[in-house]
Amino acid sequence: LSFIAIYAGSASAAQYTCKLFLPPNQAVVSTISIFNGNSTSDAISRATTIFDLQGLIPPNAARLVLCEL
Repeated sequence: LSFIAIYAGSASAAQYTCKLFLPPNQAVVSTISIFNGNSTSDAISRATTIFDLQGLIPPNAARLVLCEL
């Protein structure tokens, strides 16, 4: 299962700070910046893709990606 949280509102072409949390302790595994995000959900989608490409998300793992302005 994938859990996605949306924090803050949407903003046009904003910079977001996104964090990846993994169980069992929901510890922060990685933090990245997303530049020119069109919305919070766009930033979450882009961050999730980057975390996945970096091999930080185990297959079928529950995860939380949080992005804020």
